[in-house]
Amino acid sequence: MKYPWILLFLLSISFSCISQEDLLKYEFDRNETTGRIQFSNVIEIEGVSKNELYSRARKWFSDYYVSFEAVIDLEDREEGVITGRPRGTFPYKYSSVSTYDIPMSYELSIYVKDGRFKYIATAINHVATPTQNNGYSTAETPIEIHISDERIYKKNGKKREKFAQWKIGVIQSFRALEKDIITGMSKPISGNDDW
Repeated sequence: MKYPWILLFLLSISFSCISQEDLLKYEFDRNETTGRIQFSNVIEIEGVSKNELYSRARKWFSDYYVSFEAVIDLEDREEGVITGRPRGTFPYKYSSVSTYDIPMSYELSIYVKDGRFKYIATAINHVATPTQNNGYSTAETPIEIHISDERIYKKNGKKREKFAQWKIGVIQSFRALEKDIITGMSKPISGNDDW
């Protein structure tokens, strides 16, 4: 794509026009192998080599995650893939004026080919905040448990606001992550890292 910033502009407009009720109706894509929720997209960047896109992906990972080495599980320039297991947060709006961040972990892979890349974010887990009540555990539970329609809506159809806000927060976080990945992958690397 010659003008990736046009795509970013259009994405930001489409994301900002979506209401919370629309987000609650959002149907998640599922990973074909695991059945877990996933966010993914294929983005074309015309005229950029696989090698350059790999370098951009590596730079994006190192810029985005503070402890790059601890996050990365797999780096393979020849196959064109970088996979990591980072931790992050998603916003939970628990009142009209208060929001706090819920810890999560996920798996993120970026695959590159000449002229395009694909990202997949999946295996999203809620990471428990250690408290005296949970024995100071940081146990991880699949996010699907918390944001399924069965969890969000009671049998009488009434909404459980906490889990509705969790679903909205997860969607917003991964849409923001996608925008950041596209921005990072659209920036040329100055110089050549293969001396």
